[in-house]
Amino acid sequence: MIMLIAEPDKYIKSVTFGLQLFAVSVLPSLFPFFFFSKLLSALGAADAVSRAFGKPVRKLFRTPPIAAYIFVMSIMSGYPIGARLTSDFYAVGAVNTDEARRISAFASTSGPLFIVGTVGACFLLSRSAGFVMLAGHYFGALLNGLLYRIGSKRQTAPVNKEVEINTMLDYDAVLSESISSAVTSVAAVGGYIAIFGMIIDMLSGFNVFALAGAFFGTVGGEAFGNSAGALLISLVEMTRGTLEISKLALNMPLKLALCGFAAAFGGACVFLQSYTYLSKCKVKVGALVLIKLTQASITFFVTWGLASLIPL
Repeated sequence: MIMLIAEPDKYIKSVTFGLQLFAVSVLPSLFPFFFFSKLLSALGAADAVSRAFGKPVRKLFRTPPIAAYIFVMSIMSGYPIGARLTSDFYAVGAVNTDEARRISAFASTSGPLFIVGTVGACFLLSRSAGFVMLAGHYFGALLNGLLYRIGSKRQTAPVNKEVEINTMLDYDAVLSESISSAVTSVAAVGGYIAIFGMIIDMLSGFNVFALAGAFFGTVGGEAFGNSAGALLISLVEMTRGTLEISKLALNMPLKLALCGFAAAFGGACVFLQSYTYLSKCKVKVGALVLIKLTQASITFFVTWGLASLIPL
């Protein structure tokens, strides 16, 4: 508050930049998917996808068949659709806490429009690079899901899993409820991006990122220091972080791998959005931090490997 009062012009510009970044890069790709995910859930798409792909998902990840629908919507729509749907199905008894935790290991992803359109085409000026990053992102999520399958209990015959999912919305109001839900959810995302963008500028005002970059630079050289500074920004807010990573003077495989790490972790901004929903499933914050860190690390190496093999 003191900093806001002391330099109001600076932070008004900061919030304005965050909202512009949200409006141009995030809102167009997010709003339609928020709307259709709620609408499709109400119209029975969840049941149809679960019946088609539920068995392989249950065997691979030891999760209920409904996890197939959550995963499909997550890879199509991006953050925080997977977490929101997991919370929705937990509320109606289709998912329990352990299952919600395992689902979050592979059905918490960014969307193709952000990765290919925003990071690939806009930031890196290469749609091909965006598609390579997208492949690494999804493979990383699936491998992370398999990791958290280890030690989990084998799924037996479903108990109270055939829930009347279609009753989540009243059909008479399904369209208006879907629009209302999408507007509320997307507004919250915009608020998170604006606030965390301002936090980045506050930390920059204290030279936190510059000092961190200088410290790591003494350890691994200037390029390493610059990369560390940009990566730290991505740990706060993913969109700003991938933008800063795209400006680094690095080879494309390493740049893509760093962007892949940033997108898979999502930053504190996306993390809090997801945890807002997953906390309703009683998923512990420490467990979610570990899940996202392993997903980001796996995605880093998978993306680096793919980008090294495929000429860009």
